[in-house]
Amino acid sequence: MSVNHFTRIDGAKIRFGKIGKGKPVIILHGFPLPLTASHILIRTLKKTFTCYFPDLPGFGKSEKLTSEHTIENYAQFVFHFAKKLKLEKFSLIGFSLGGMISLKYAVKHQEHLEKVVICGACASSGKLLRRTKITVKAALVSFKKLPFTEKIIKKGFGNQKIIRAIWTLLEANPKDTSNTVKKTAEEISKTDLQVAAELGNDILKMKFLSDCEKIKTPALFLAGEKDGLIPPKAVKETFLKLPKAKFLLARGVKHSHIINSKTAKVIEKFLQKK
Repeated sequence: MSVNHFTRIDGAKIRFGKIGKGKPVIILHGFPLPLTASHILIRTLKKTFTCYFPDLPGFGKSEKLTSEHTIENYAQFVFHFAKKLKLEKFSLIGFSLGGMISLKYAVKHQEHLEKVVICGACASSGKLLRRTKITVKAALVSFKKLPFTEKIIKKGFGNQKIIRAIWTLLEANPKDTSNTVKKTAEEISKTDLQVAAELGNDILKMKFLSDCEKIKTPALFLAGEKDGLIPPKAVKETFLKLPKAKFLLARGVKHSHIINSKTAKVIEKFLQKK
């Protein structure tokens, strides 16, 4: 049976993976890397859950949204995606960008959720590190002001040395493997910069922290102790707003490695617990 499938959501062609057996779980990736069946979380969960992992619109092999690329519109995409696949009740897991989308979905549509897992994500830009905000703002200003920026960024971000340099800036002394760098460089070079710009602008303005108090769904938050993108204080600020949430600090872990063999097991146990 093929793992890869295609469907249409609001007119856009969407690729998604489906593997495993058991209760449904939708897993949302971060920027810019779509998930594959070989990902440690999917390899762990597929034994007892049916895993659905779409390429978010504008990433991987999925077409762009017809509307603006904002956290709210991506959450609405998840709603339509689940409805198209006839998933009445499911658990939702999101990493980084996917975690922000998962939080917004839980605010809007928690009646469809069994549980929600938020990895390295938050609901407000207030506690993001200053260097992260400056990096995003600088990229947005360049993109808007300079007509030749897109070619320069695509060429530069397709260079593994530049990708590693940026990770060093945001996550000091990264331990990412050359394979991870290569995949990230490849995906960034293919990413539509208008999509990235719309998302970056929306994330900088992101502020739906108080809305998270409405979420009654059992939730698990994971933060990396040495996360240089979404620091633990930002994740914890959101976690404290949810009445039925648990928090796990992954010791010595940076943003890119919040989901690993150990935390994948923690997520599995959380989803299995009745």
